[in-house]
Amino acid sequence: MSGLEQAATWLLGRPLTEADGVPPAAIEAAEACMGARAPAALKALYLAVGEETTLMSAFQQFLPVAGWEVFDGKLLFLEENQGVCVWAADSSGRVFQTEDPAASEWFEEPCGLDDFLHAVLYYQMAEGGYPFAGNLPAANFADVEAVESFIAKRGGERVVDLVGLRVHRVGEQALVWYLHDGACVDDGGVFLSTLTEQTYLRVAQVWGFEDLD
Repeated sequence: MSGLEQAATWLLGRPLTEADGVPPAAIEAAEACMGARAPAALKALYLAVGEETTLMSAFQQFLPVAGWEVFDGKLLFLEENQGVCVWAADSSGRVFQTEDPAASEWFEEPCGLDDFLHAVLYYQMAEGGYPFAGNLPAANFADVEAVESFIAKRGGERVVDLVGLRVHRVGEQALVWYLHDGACVDDGGVFLSTLTEQTYLRVAQVWGFEDLD
């Protein structure tokens, strides 16, 4: 099982099934239509969970394989939740962001496709995929180091560390996460997101999270 499949299995709290994935024939048809091969990591993701709607569209929107397009040698595969920007990957696994793929102004992400997809899967569940959520105010923490100390003392495992985003696993299908500017936590504070209400109540009580309105 690949790292992406392991992450998806953990996030969903269940084994993956054949129904979760896009059929290989659909990907082959998309590649034939584009006249290009999809990057290996992207193809593996769609084969594993391309039909699992929570992971694919709870926040950011993964494009259906029939919607894949190639611009400047980059395969467009992900749209920001408000349509502000899109992401694409090239054949070597580099990831780029742009506001307009037709304008050819691309900004490379600081990580490769495997790490980028791994981060997006966790962010999907943190930012909407998990139905139970709470937060701690940003004022509770002097800086990012204070947040990390708070989480580490309670056994959190950091699983995502990209520019401006950190996500930690703190229990079965329970994530503590926050946005930051490198020094301080974003005004929204530190968030807890969980798959089940039972898990949320248990973690929230111990850690002091308050329910989101």
